Amino acid sequence: VQGASPPSFFASKTSEDVVSMPRKQIRTMPEKMYEELIKDIKEARSFLLGIRACRFVWELLARDGVDDHVNSLEGWHPIESVARSFYDLNIHECSENKHFVLLRDINELLEIVGGPILNLEVEAEKTEQYIQKLQPKKRESSFMMKGSPIYNLRMCLQAETEEHFPLCLTPPKPKAS
Repeated sequence: VQGASPPSFFASKTSEDVVSMPRKQIRTMPEKMYEELIKDIKEARSFLLGIRACRFVWELLARDGVDDHVNSLEGWHPIESVARSFYDLNIHECSENKHFVLLRDINELLEIVGGPILNLEVEAEKTEQYIQKLQPKKRESSFMMKGSPIYNLRMCLQAETEEHFPLCLTPPKPKAS
């Protein structure tokens, strides 16, 4: 971990300290420090998941044929209309499907998902690199003892590797010049 500068998500004292700690000292950190570090990792993972979701929606809607297909089915208007009604009547407030209100204006949705991708890509890359640097290099026994704070830390770090969205198989349509 030495030599890594933490991204803004790792701003706690523990996250700053862990950068220069030897692995042995990380294994013997007090539980409060583990909890603080795991909290930082979870926040960073939420951020990365959000960026990946934005990237997925952006790339999906930018695929060749998507506009043609949507326009062949009356365009976005029917979808936007239903989503707008869902929003205007506050039906979304108590629904597990409240994310559908984002479809009430497709252009606004593209701005919402496009902004984070363009503005936070460097931060996302730094966050991913930092999480990778925190990963244990080998299978040490202390990292394998279920229930131990270091095992929980390892599980939290490894969970990050499973949080990905499907890849679009066709390349995005070229941007108009």
